[in-house]
Amino acid sequence: MNESTIERTVTLHAKRRGWISVKLSGAYERMFLRDGVAVYLAFGSPNDSQRRTITSLRAAGFSATWVDNFEDGKRFFANR
Repeated sequence: MNESTIERTVTLHAKRRGWISVKLSGAYERMFLRDGVAVYLAFGSPNDSQRRTITSLRAAGFSATWVDNFEDGKRFFANR
C-alpha cells in the first residue's frame, strides 16, 4: 500500500471517529484534532524533516508518530 492510500484510509477512519483532519504542507503528513487534543501523523517511512517534526512535537508533549500501514493507523486512533 503506498503512502497516499495509507493517508486516505487512515484519515477516513479518523474522521469516522470524530477527528478533524488538517493536511500539512509536507507530503503525506496531517494533524488530527479532537476534544482539545492535537496529534501529528506522517504516512509511510518518515523523511528527515518529518523525523525532526516528530521529535520536536514529542519533546513539547504532543503525540506524534508515523504509520506505514492502515492497521497501525487504526491502532493509533483506537487508543485515543
